Amino acid sequence: MSNETQGLLFNPWHHELVDKPEAERVELSIEERFERFHKENPNVYATLVRLARDMKERGLPFWSMKAAFEVARYSAIITYNEDWKLNNNYTAHYARLIMQREADLAGFFRTRDQGTGDGGQESASDGPTDPAQLPRSASPTPSP
Repeated sequence: MSNETQGLLFNPWHHELVDKPEAERVELSIEERFERFHKENPNVYATLVRLARDMKERGLPFWSMKAAFEVARYSAIITYNEDWKLNNNYTAHYARLIMQREADLAGFFRTRDQGTGDGGQESASDGPTDPAQLPRSASPTPSP
């Protein structure tokens, strides 16, 4: 993580994440719950965008939103001793929202096609998927 990004992972006005109790969520769809969570926790979006840009600057052609969630959770614990409760059901929503709103991150996250009846096939990324084509720092460690 770059020095510039390390200090900017979380907004200085950080706060506990807001998510409604289970009883209040039962009647809402996942999309509605995501929209509510996103509106009440703008720091999550900002953090995920900063992390994605940092990974892109390091030469990764694509990245996983699930990995970004884990890094955000870890960073919140290390930086503020806060345990962020990020719902894993929101990863696809954040990935699509970020790629739609942030032109420099379009195609950066791997997502599954929605509502196509294709069994949830992953959509193509703008970057290479062959490990041999990945930048040296992004290539997996070769097995013996």
